Amino acid sequence: MTKKELLLKTAKKLFATQGYAGTSIDDISKPLGITKSALYYHFKDKQQLYEIILESNIKIVADAIEKNVGNAQNIEDKLQSYITTFAKELDKNKDVSFMLMREMSNGGKMMPTLALKQMIRTLKILSGIIQEGVEEKIFQCVEPMLIQMMVVGSITYLINTENVRIKIKEELDPESKITVEFSMDEASKKIASMVRNSLKTKETL
Repeated sequence: MTKKELLLKTAKKLFATQGYAGTSIDDISKPLGITKSALYYHFKDKQQLYEIILESNIKIVADAIEKNVGNAQNIEDKLQSYITTFAKELDKNKDVSFMLMREMSNGGKMMPTLALKQMIRTLKILSGIIQEGVEEKIFQCVEPMLIQMMVVGSITYLINTENVRIKIKEELDPESKITVEFSMDEASKKIASMVRNSLKTKETL
């Protein structure tokens, strides 16, 4: 792993756990035994480092969604592929999910423009799926942004609340039928099913 790659890996972990404001250049460079000047050789400043990490990692998610949705056979499969791929990619890269949750809770104050453009890519893919479903009279006409919020919000919340849900399970009555633990594959399929049913017209329910 190159020095630049080590810096990116270390910074991503710190941004995920401490947030942008809570992470200093020293926090990133010192554990690696790298001077500030060496870090600045690779990156202009902390903001550029943050931008590169979020943009490149969200692009991976968007690329995977674009590929898998493109391979789906019908409109319902496209919607399911969109949601399950989103979930799978964020679950594989939990640090990015933590960073996204921080951005959402902070009103997106530090959300880089290039990273936002990658999120817009995913929104456009979803919009295309819904529009195609409407044209085929399978889906109702619904604002894509609302569906995007449901999907991204539920997935990131699920990833970010793992420890809380473990505590909830410990405190629940042993005979309770409330399920609080899910595999991401299981959860994403359930989310996809709920979203799909909410979009369907009365005739296709």
